[in-house]
Amino acid sequence: MTDAPSDALNRAIRATFIGSAGGKLRLESTGMTQESHGRRLHFTGFHRDGTPFVVLSAPFTGSPLERAAQMAADIITTHTGVPHMPAPAVVSGLAQTLRSRLTEVTKRADEIGLRANSAVDNLNTVLDSAEGVIRDVDNAAADVQSALGLSTNGA
Repeated sequence: MTDAPSDALNRAIRATFIGSAGGKLRLESTGMTQESHGRRLHFTGFHRDGTPFVVLSAPFTGSPLERAAQMAADIITTHTGVPHMPAPAVVSGLAQTLRSRLTEVTKRADEIGLRANSAVDNLNTVLDSAEGVIRDVDNAAADVQSALGLSTNGA
């Protein structure tokens, strides 16, 4: 039976795994299933050197985030033979939160920049139109002065 974790939990599991891997693993897919003896996590992806990995956890009952972090470290250790000391899950989670918020803020800044450019373009159009009206008024005043034989120097 497949446990359909919430989208937020799935993102948190992925973020924890990726953050714990410290750039040494590229994650392609993540899965979590509920079984009679607990949950299982399933990860597929590639090591930085291109070697693929496919890992299914033993059933567990604890936190899927802690299990994801441990699995990332285990995958790296198995591949390299050197124990991997990832950032604690809390730090990885914080880093992911900050990256996510920075992405949101950057997107908002881009939207504001586009709106500002549009507003400036619109203002330039309005000013061009105002200059045209002033030019027309100056030309009309010159035509009236000419028709009346008036001098522009006050005579």
